Amino acid sequence: MAEDNRFPTFQKFIDSISAADHAAHAARAEAMGGGMAADEPAFSEMRQHILSLYEGVEVTHSFVDDNGQIFDCIPVEQQPSLKGASTGPAVAPDAPTPDDAGPVTSGELPVPPQLRPDRTDKFGNSMWCPPGTIAVRRVTLEEMSTRGNLRDFFRKVPVGQGAHPRLTAPEIAANVHKYAHAYQTVDNVGGHSFVNVWDPAVGSQVFSLSQHWYAGGDPVQTVECGWQVFPGKYNTTQPCLFIYWTADGYQNTGNYNLDATAFVQTNRAWALGGTLAPASVFGGQQYELEMSWYFSGGNWWLYLRGTTSAEDVGY
Repeated sequence: MAEDNRFPTFQKFIDSISAADHAAHAARAEAMGGGMAADEPAFSEMRQHILSLYEGVEVTHSFVDDNGQIFDCIPVEQQPSLKGASTGPAVAPDAPTPDDAGPVTSGELPVPPQLRPDRTDKFGNSMWCPPGTIAVRRVTLEEMSTRGNLRDFFRKVPVGQGAHPRLTAPEIAANVHKYAHAYQTVDNVGGHSFVNVWDPAVGSQVFSLSQHWYAGGDPVQTVECGWQVFPGKYNTTQPCLFIYWTADGYQNTGNYNLDATAFVQTNRAWALGGTLAPASVFGGQQYELEMSWYFSGGNWWLYLRGTTSAEDVGY
């Protein structure tokens, strides 16, 4: 990508992380009216984590989404979960459907993939990655350092460790986590669902989401997908596509999107952490996201806008 002083090239981004200083970063955050929770050791750990994510990565193209988040197109095999692997990504199966199933639809309009050949960002950069690459959202020190340490950065919610509502007693005090949920307890290898996409005004609150969980085990293990409004993470109040997982009830494992080594993305049309549009309007047009999780070959596969191998996003 040609040099563009309106947002840093990938090399400038890496150089800035390499040179980052805790004291200078804290002073800059204070001057801009923001907070910084990470002390110097935690800041150093976060800095090293970012460098490890991008070590040896060759960026072929970069762009900015509608809300200023920067994405870099990197070869599939250089993403965090595949770096150093002796083989490439696994091949997606078709997710099963019942023998008597007809066309699967809810009647609402589907939210399109964020990345398409006909889309350009505000600087004229194509919002589409070359074949063999995927879009990876830049994780910045500004985003990370508002949390106390690296583990806190990986946690599900801004305050606390996260919880599955079916497995946790609801909180009833004022100004705490509020939610509505429905569930089905059944032996399964995944499922298929739709979530309506909204753009709620979070106001003085810090977090809102709509998602589907597939959970089991003791301690609980989950795979999750949906949208969330999380300004403290994505620096936007619009809904963003996300995935999350945990293997021990949100205690010491779990992370969002491609923020650490867990998920392997195989589809270049979706940007994990990127904004979703359009959103539904109360009393007007409704938009939704179709998603499936399917456990096959030791992997939990994610599909969006369909259930065939052509619609897999990764595992």
